[in-house]
Amino acid sequence: DWEIPRSSLTLGKVLGKGQFGEVRLGKLKKRAVTQTVAVKTLKESAGEKDKSDLSGELDIMVTVGRHDNIISLVGACTVEGSLTLVVEFAPNGCLKDWLRNNRPKELNQTDIPSSGIQLPMDQLIMFGIDIANGMSYLAAMQCVHRDLAARNVLLGKDLTAKISDFGLSRDIYEESEYVKSTKSQLPIRWIAYESLFYRVYTTQSDVYKPSVLDFPGKQPYGRMTGKELMKLLPAGYRLDKPALCPEDVYVYSTMLSCWQTLAENRPTFPELKATLDRIIQ
Repeated sequence: DWEIPRSSLTLGKVLGKGQFGEVRLGKLKKRAVTQTVAVKTLKESAGEKDKSDLSGELDIMVTVGRHDNIISLVGACTVEGSLTLVVEFAPNGCLKDWLRNNRPKELNQTDIPSSGIQLPMDQLIMFGIDIANGMSYLAAMQCVHRDLAARNVLLGKDLTAKISDFGLSRDIYEESEYVKSTKSQLPIRWIAYESLFYRVYTTQSDVYKPSVLDFPGKQPYGRMTGKELMKLLPAGYRLDKPALCPEDVYVYSTMLSCWQTLAENRPTFPELKATLDRIIQ
């Protein structure tokens, strides 16, 4: 039973917020034990779609269960008020912020603190291994995430990367792909080719997402407009090799393999994990 009495929850500071929802630090008291958790709620301004997405996220998290590289569901408050999700708390925040705070200071950038640590390549690859491990599990569960991005990867103890935010996820167990029928805004800099142009999502669409080895904490494709990108991608244009990427061509070729136009030509997440394991050895 996942039901949590609201009276057992104490809410703290806001950890993050969006247009229609927010995540707060929380304390969950169960008998004599108090657990630090993250509590996800919707604002009063949330519409029916947002409520449906949160309800869908709960269903997916119940189905997925527990895995070392996925944020675990602790429980939910479903009665006497709006739906509230209670999930595992990740003490080191999201990967996007970690990359931004730790990337090296570059000569043409003045907005990065001089105390910024040089990003160790081994750590970046370990993030990639963790993500591939978690996504391999999701793929085996026939779950497509649809919004895999650094902001949706949280860092637990010892900087273990954990997949989070299943609000857009879909269970595709009945068939191998999910076709999106509505024309909502799409994150074109991060989205797979077939999702962008045909609104088709599969587990291989998640593989396409720009690697954490890309431009850490930066926006992919720089100042290029969305219209420019839409014209260049069908012609085969892809991101250049990042400055932080080692000279060894193997790492960049692995990144390029994830950005193949045809989904079937991309590595699977288990194959990607195996490749990253070999690189780091």
